[in-house]
Amino acid sequence: MIGKGATGEMPSVCSHMRLKEKIISLTEENRNNVMGLVNLYKEQGFRGLILVTGELSLDEVKHPFSVADEKEIVLQGLLTFLDLPKVSAAMAIAALRENDVSAKVLNGDSPVITAEIYRDVGLDPRNIFISFDIEFASDENLSKEVELRTAFCKLTPRKSHAF
Repeated sequence: MIGKGATGEMPSVCSHMRLKEKIISLTEENRNNVMGLVNLYKEQGFRGLILVTGELSLDEVKHPFSVADEKEIVLQGLLTFLDLPKVSAAMAIAALRENDVSAKVLNGDSPVITAEIYRDVGLDPRNIFISFDIEFASDENLSKEVELRTAFCKLTPRKSHAF
């Protein structure tokens, strides 16, 4: 079985990791080292996915796979992607600002990546709202946040609909 997933969630389902040619236990120290590397890439504006593998016997192979199949998962590596904002983004945001129009950004990225993109296009990265805060916000409070904030990140499509 081969899988991929979000850098924030996948290490928690892995019991082992590949280190060069060896498969070793994914200790808390190793997990922290992986997350340190992930965060280093995020700070540079990279998005990432964790690549994992698992073994299933022929008797266990069924479709669709479920959470129950996630046992003895091996973290194989980190895939990174650089998705730079378009050159015209900064100019478009400046034009909006000149006309007293504020830009609001809704995305599924992490706060670190969102802040990096904000800096790249000339926006203030200090005013970011993270999706898990939505779970605890009343409609009235969420409405206030939409007025106050300029970026909303770690959103799923379902959570984006709340806005």
